[in-house]
Amino acid sequence: METLQALQAQVLQLQKDNERYRCMEKCSSQLKETSEKASINCQNKFPEGISSCQLYLSSPTYRLVGKGKVHNTSGDLLHHRPLPDGHLKVSVDVVLDKDALLPIPDIVSETTLLRDAIGSFVAWPLDLIFIDDETPTKPASKDKGILRHNESVASQKEVFAQGSQQLSQKIDMATAGAIRLLDMEEDIFGYSCTETIGKEDLEHIFRHQELGVGVIHTYIRFLYDNFMRGNDQLSNRFRFVSSSLVNKALICREPDSCREYLVKRFMASSTNNLYLWPYNSGCHWLLLAIDPLKEVVYFLNSIDGEWTNYPDMKQLVDTSIKVFRSQRQARVPRTKSSNITWIKVQCPLQRNGIDCGYFVMRFMREIINMNQIEIPITYFDEYKCAHYTRLQLEQIKEELCQYFIEKRLISI
Repeated sequence: METLQALQAQVLQLQKDNERYRCMEKCSSQLKETSEKASINCQNKFPEGISSCQLYLSSPTYRLVGKGKVHNTSGDLLHHRPLPDGHLKVSVDVVLDKDALLPIPDIVSETTLLRDAIGSFVAWPLDLIFIDDETPTKPASKDKGILRHNESVASQKEVFAQGSQQLSQKIDMATAGAIRLLDMEEDIFGYSCTETIGKEDLEHIFRHQELGVGVIHTYIRFLYDNFMRGNDQLSNRFRFVSSSLVNKALICREPDSCREYLVKRFMASSTNNLYLWPYNSGCHWLLLAIDPLKEVVYFLNSIDGEWTNYPDMKQLVDTSIKVFRSQRQARVPRTKSSNITWIKVQCPLQRNGIDCGYFVMRFMREIINMNQIEIPITYFDEYKCAHYTRLQLEQIKEELCQYFIEKRLISI
C-alpha cells in the first residue's frame, strides 16, 4: 500500500506539472500570475454547473475515449475527498474505448478501467475535457482509439432511419453542451430524482451510437407515462430498478448501499411484481427481470453471454433476494434455501457492438406489453425472432424522439 501511495503521488505530481505547463501556455497572454493560479483560472473555460463533455486521453495515443458530464462547481468533492489539482469531477455516460484506463484509479473500489466507471464519478484532467462542440487541441486524425467493437461501416449505416435523420436535422439546441432536466417520479424508481439529458445523449440516438444511462432512464419514463400511468394492473405488476443507484462501479465500491436499495424496492411489493433492471457491465447493456417473491431472475442478454460472466452482479441479486426473504419472514424448502432460480431467456440477439441499449429498451417494452410476470425461456411467441429488424429498432428511436418533443427536451 505504501508503494502504491508513493506511485500515485508521483503520478499526481507529473499530471500537476503537465497541467501547469498547458495552462501557462493557454493563459500566458491574459494572466501573469503563478502557475498554480493559472491552473485554477483555466477552469473558467468550463461553464459553471453541469455540462455535457467529451473525455480524451493522451497516452499511449491522443484519442476520444468516452462521453459524460463535467461538474464544475466550487468546493466539489469526489468520494468525500478533495479533487486533485488540475482535475474536475466528471460523470461517465458512454465508453468508446473499452480498454481505456482511468487517469486516476479509484483505490476505494479498485477501479482502473473507464468502462467500470459508467454511472459513477471520476477525476479527469482539465486539458483532456472538452465541452460538446469544442475543438480538441490535437487534430482529430490522431484519434485512433475509438472502438466500435468490430462493427462494419455497413452495419452502422443499416440502422440509420430516414425519419430519425430528418428529425435530427431539425433539432434546435440553444447552446453547445446544453443540459435538459427530466423529473422522475417516486413511483418509477422508488425515489424522486431528476435525470439530466445532454445534447450528446440526443446525438447518440440520431447517429445510432452507444447509449448512456440518461437515455435508458428517459425511455423508462416513457414506458411509465404511456403504458403504466392510470393502468393499475400494469403499474402494480411491473416496476423498475435505477441503473444510477445500482451499476457495476457502485456494486464494487458501495455494495451495501446497492443491496439496501434493492431490498427496499422488493419490500414495496404487495403482490407478485417483476422488477426490470437495465444493467450496464461497463461497455454493454443487458436486462434483468426479477420476481423477488418467486425468487426467479430472468436474464436477457443480446450478445448471448452467461450470467456467470457477471459474478458481482449475480452475487448482489442473490444476496438481496435472501435478505428480502428474511425480512418478510418467508419459509422456503431446504432444497431452495440457498438457491435462486436464474433463467436465461433466448431473446433476440444483436449483430453488432452498438445495439445493446436499444435491445434492452425493446425488451422492456415487449415485457410490459405482454403483461405477464413469467417470461418464456424461448421468449414471447409474438416477438420471437433471431434478430430485431431495422424497423423494430427504429420504432424505439421514434418513440424516444416524440417523447423528447412532448417533454420539450428538444424543439423542432
